[in-house]
This record gives sequence, structure tokens and C-alpha cells, in this order.
Amino acid sequence: MKCLFFSPYAVIHDWRFSEYFLQKSLSKNTDLTILGCKGFMQKSCVAIKAHTKNYQNEFFRKKICKRCTSNQKKYSKDNKIFYLDDYLTSQEVEKINNLISNLNKSNFLKFKYDNFELGKIALFENMLIFKKNELNFSDKEFESLKNTIFTLLGIIKSLNLINKIFKPDFVISQNGNYSSSKLFNSFFKKQNISNYSWEASNHYYKRFDKIFLCKSDNNYGLNYLKKNWISILKNKKINNKNLESVNKHIETIVNAKALRSFSKGYNAKEQSLRDFYNIKTEKIILLNTSSWDEVIGTYILKNKKINELMIFDDQEDWISNVIKFFKDKKNFTLLIRPHPRDFFNKNSKTMLYLKNLKNNENIIINKPDHEISLYSIFKDTNLVLNSWSTLGMEAGIFNLPTISISEELTLYPKELELFASDSKNYFEKIENFLDNSNDDFNLERCKNFYKFMVNYVDHCSLQLSIKRNKTLFNISKLIDKLTLPVMSKSVQFYFNGYGRKVTDNSEILYKFFLNKHSVLNEIREDNPNNIKEDDFKFKYFFYSLARTITKDNEDNILSRKIKSIEQSVKSRK
Repeated sequence: MKCLFFSPYAVIHDWRFSEYFLQKSLSKNTDLTILGCKGFMQKSCVAIKAHTKNYQNEFFRKKICKRCTSNQKKYSKDNKIFYLDDYLTSQEVEKINNLISNLNKSNFLKFKYDNFELGKIALFENMLIFKKNELNFSDKEFESLKNTIFTLLGIIKSLNLINKIFKPDFVISQNGNYSSSKLFNSFFKKQNISNYSWEASNHYYKRFDKIFLCKSDNNYGLNYLKKNWISILKNKKINNKNLESVNKHIETIVNAKALRSFSKGYNAKEQSLRDFYNIKTEKIILLNTSSWDEVIGTYILKNKKINELMIFDDQEDWISNVIKFFKDKKNFTLLIRPHPRDFFNKNSKTMLYLKNLKNNENIIINKPDHEISLYSIFKDTNLVLNSWSTLGMEAGIFNLPTISISEELTLYPKELELFASDSKNYFEKIENFLDNSNDDFNLERCKNFYKFMVNYVDHCSLQLSIKRNKTLFNISKLIDKLTLPVMSKSVQFYFNGYGRKVTDNSEILYKFFLNKHSVLNEIREDNPNNIKEDDFKFKYFFYSLARTITKDNEDNILSRKIKSIEQSVKSRK
């Protein structure tokens, strides 16, 4: 089999090193060719934009580009490599500039070339970087969009020529949602060539030691896991190691050690939720919002209207209706938690709405600067009203009932929550829950969330098993940072370590691509169902996880759940 691997970002070792071991394993059974960049993508390069603002000037962009090219030569020395720049003459670059010369804020979204919707494809990272909730761009922001479209045009023109030289059976890019990789995958999809994307694992503990590999793009892969979790679980055993792995993932988030941690870590010394806000009501309901910029670009490209993805018109409509529902229910406290990443976003309509919200005795806004963590909040919460945040999964793994406002946008399946089909049904579900529920430990919820999380963080991951000297590795990272202005060569490259599963992974990858699987979970184990499901092990790992955020003398909902299963857990240890 032949593979073309789009691999332009060699300056960030965390990305390129993981990619390198994926390519090394692939090369054992595949004719692998790499597609890189020698500077053409500089104006819209995601790797450059991933650096801090201090590096976003012409001097550092050029320095980053030089180091990227130097790194690429080292990482790709055992493979054939094409460079985009080699297939773009100065005349072609001039033609590209002419093509975008008439683009403006009013017409860019409709811009197409070779039937590719480049105006829409260019949105994804620009919406994220500028934290946009709507398509209203400043001159500076629009210039960035225009630069992205310029890059996309160059990629199409280069691929048209490269494709005549090298005809792949399948292609791979990083993430698949960002504009360049989205276009790369779409180019080959148009020719009925299988396209895949890789991303650092969904597992936040040692995230770059593992890879999430899926068809199409990261969004497709995560939704595939969600929609097919029951059927694909039949391919794999669930053992103690898997359940322990789920706990490590959650503990990494709880301790704010994850790469994308937006919330403060849990501190055993902080006050309880009830004491912190002086809450006297019988029940506490947590409402959690999400940020728009993470989804808006993806769904504009899919030609889907955002309000069609939810059971309310928007988050403001949702919050307003929930407040009306609880306003006169004096025995309930509604705690509204804005997404920490979105709270200080001046473009966020949701945050503007919340900041103008009038005080009410049973409605509290939990702001990011309040000295209480999400996990202290969980301990006293009866029900979570989730937008579509991954917080819903965290709540579920701590045995909290959840209900979201979007089946499409949540990363966990509707079977795991109360799930409402429309806004009327949403409040009926809440009313029914408040009238008839108790706060007992729910074994079915525990088992279902653990099973899905095994599917989501463990079974879908390709283990790289990277071994390195951490001290030398960290020193080399510091040297690279300090020497960037004066040296194109990277020191870190030599201290990244090595992967211990190259040969094992080559067999896994061969099966994966040969059978055109959508996710790694679909590679069937021998006798996957030969272990009888044991309720005890789910109780045990829940008990172990919950104990990390509770103290012996506490009295709250979570501590009572722990105590209710403590005897059965300890009797089997």
C-alpha cells in the first residue's frame, strides 16, 4: 500500500515526534511518502500561531520556519519527501495573489476553487484564535483569513502536480479539522482515496505517548466513537488496566495537569460548595456553558446552522429558560458556571448575557476567579445541566446525573444521560428527576460511563511507549527556546527518546488501513468477550477515584455514595 502523509509542522516536537513514530511503524509495511513545507505556509502556519504572541513577528516567523525545515530533514531522512514550495513557481504564486485580490469580508465565505469551499475551510483555526462567536472580523482578523485562503490555494495547486507523480492508496494528516489538513484530506476524498487523521490521544495522562487515529478528521472520529460505542466495545476486553487508565485520565484533569486545563485543580483545603456560597437549599443544580468558537467553524463547513444542533435557539435562550424554571423554586439553588475559557472573551454573547444578569437569591454565578474548584462543586451537586462540554463526562464518571442541550455537540452518547428530544421534553425530564430521584450510588450509570470512557481514552489509542531521560529532555527544550533567535538546528531532537512499540504498531496499523476501519477500537481482539462482567470492579475503581476528592469527615452527596459501597469494596480487596 502507498501512503502520502501531510506533515508540515516539524518545529513543535510534541507533534512531530509522535508523527515520526507513526510514520516509522507505517514504513515497515507501507510505501510512505511525506509532504512537507519549506516556508510557503508561513503566513498562516498553525505551528507558528501555536507560539506565544512574542513570536508572532516577521523575525521570529522566519526563525521558526528555518528550524522547522531543519527538523523536517532529520525526521524524514528515511522517507521520500515532497515539499509544497517545489511545485509553486513565482508565476503560480502571483496567480494565487490575483485570485484572492477581490476577497472582502462580505464575499470570502462563498469563495470556491476547484469546487473546494476554501472560504469556509479557512474558518476553523481563525475562529479559535480570535475567539469568534460570529462572522464579524476586524481588518487584522480578515487579513489572517485571507492568508489562510492563500495557503489553501497553494496546497491545491501543489497537490494537482504531486498527484501525477505519486498515487497514494490512503492519506494521513494531523487532526483533519484545521484548514490545511482539512483541504488535504478533502482533495483525496474527492478522488475516492481513503483519508485519515491523527491527533494526540484523548487520554490526558502522558497525552503525547499515545495517538488517536481515525478516518476523515478528529471531529468525525470522536462522533464515531460516540455513536457506535456499544457495538465497537464488543471487539475488546475491559480489564482492570483499562479502568485504572480511565482514572488516571480523570485524575490528570482533576489536578489541572492536562494540556487543555481551563479549570483550577482540586485542593483538599478549599471550602465546600455549600460553605463557600452559604447555600441552605435542599438541592443544588449546576448549569455549565460552553464556548462557541470551538464548534462554529466546523459546522459552517458542514452547512449546518448552529441553532439546529441544539434544542434551544442559543445558550442565552437556554439559560434564560432555565432561570425562569428555577426562579420560584426556593428549595433549589441554580449554580451557573460559565466556561472558564469563554468568560473573558469580549466576543462572547453568552458571557455578556451572564454579566448583565440580575442577582437572584437562589441563582449564583460561579466565576473563574472564585476560589473553588469544579470537583468541590461536584460533591454537593444533585444534577448537572450541561451545554455540550466534556464536563458532562467528568460529572458522569463521578456518578452525577446529567442532561445536555445537544446530541450532536456532546462527545458522550445520549444513552448515558437523561437526554431530551426538545425543549419541552427537557424541562419535563428535569421536573421528573427533581420529584422522583434520590442521590444514591447508581451502578448502571457508573458502569456505562466507565465503559464509554474506556472506549474513548484507551481502546482508541495507539500506544507509542516513549522512553526518554526527562532531565535531559527538559534541558534540551529550554536550550531550543533560548537559541531560536540565533540557531536553526534543534537540540531537543536528540533527546526526544525512542518508541518501544514500532514493530508491534506496524502490525496494528497494517490491519487498520487494510480493513479501512474508522477507529482503532474496531480491530478485534482474540476472544474479546471471554471475561464475565463483574460489578465489583466498576465499584472499586469508582470508589478509588472518588476518594481522591473526598475526606473521611465530609458529609456530602459524593461522600455518602462512597460510604454506601465502601463495605462491599473493602470486603473484596
